[in-house]
Amino acid sequence: MARKINPWVQFVRLWAKHTNQTYGCALSNPKTREAYYRHKADPGGVENKKAVALIKIKVAKEKAAKNK
Repeated sequence: MARKINPWVQFVRLWAKHTNQTYGCALSNPKTREAYYRHKADPGGVENKKAVALIKIKVAKEKAAKNK
C-alpha cells in the first residue's frame, strides 16, 4: 500500500528544486512558507496550476539530463 506524502513536504521538495536549494534550506526559508500559503489559498487558480506545472516540467528535465 502506497503512503500519501504530506502536502507541505511535497511542496517544499518541489519548491527546493524550483529555487535550486536544498530541502533543509527551503524548509527554513520564510519565502517557502509564504508561497505555500498562497498556493493553499487558491489551489485551483490558473496561476498556481501554471506554476506547479512549470516546476514539474523543470524537475522532469533535470531528471532526464541526469539519466543521460
